[in-house]
Amino acid sequence: MLKYEILDEKFCRHYSDDNKMIRKIGTDEIYSEAVDLMPCKYEYEETDVEIQE
Repeated sequence: MLKYEILDEKFCRHYSDDNKMIRKIGTDEIYSEAVDLMPCKYEYEETDVEIQE
């Protein structure tokens, strides 16, 4: 499941709690996690791709 966490008043973090990569909606950009400036203007979705360690 995709999780959202506010790190502090400047940053938010998106990640998967199932060890999956996430994709920025509207693009082909794929990340293991994403940290954005607040307010976060991007949305993400979980993929089926496992994070390689």
